[in-house]
Amino acid sequence: METLKRNIDELRARADSLQSLYAHDRRIFEEDPNLSDIGRREKLDSLKSEITRGLRTLMDEENRLIDEEIVRVERRIHSARGSQTVDLIAARDADERASRLSNADEAAPMLHRALRSDDTVLAVAVARRGVDEGWYSVVRMLEGERPELAKPFKELSKLIQLRDQFLRVMHYAPPAS
Repeated sequence: METLKRNIDELRARADSLQSLYAHDRRIFEEDPNLSDIGRREKLDSLKSEITRGLRTLMDEENRLIDEEIVRVERRIHSARGSQTVDLIAARDADERASRLSNADEAAPMLHRALRSDDTVLAVAVARRGVDEGWYSVVRMLEGERPELAKPFKELSKLIQLRDQFLRVMHYAPPAS
């Protein structure tokens, strides 16, 4: 997760540099007395297009890095279920039960029962549903009772929040005209 954060910070710094470059070059074009209005507009449009492409590339790279990390964490979560046929059937059934949960208040007692009876497969399914639906209280409950099982869910929650964070888009917003 630290490597991901460093990589994202680097991408965002590069995006900020592109934004600064645009502001700098725009000022130069606007103040250039040798450019006609049409020439100035063409230069600005070209610059904006180039910077926008660069920002899109950086944002796509950030999305790819986050998605790859989500896949790695999801694999760790799925490995907690086991790989025997009986485990897979139990996982399918647990996923079905968890999919019927409509809120965190319904999920909490099911998670509590699963943990009390040492039903890791059901606990994983309920916690995954909690992450998918944004019921972070379910993940906190799992962390309180089984911290080792909760760790990948906490990571997954953070990754999903990072991916969906509106403010990150600000780094990659195309320049204003």
